Amino acid sequence: MKFYNIASGSVTVGTSAIQDSVELPASQCVWYDFSDIGEYFSTAISFAITAANADNDTTAIGAGDIIQLSVFSQ
Repeated sequence: MKFYNIASGSVTVGTSAIQDSVELPASQCVWYDFSDIGEYFSTAISFAITAANADNDTTAIGAGDIIQLSVFSQ
């Protein structure tokens, strides 16, 4: 999962600069908490999910690969 500090309509997966990324291992429940270190987005919080880890990856995930996703911001 890649996070961008860019308005959603302006993100081009594979070429836009990512601000942060987290790994979502297959068949696992994952919880990432950034509250201890913080994360600052001056423009907007946008995200994309691709099938590989590289910052410039554009490999689409398949239908049904993500069963549930919740993203929280304070």
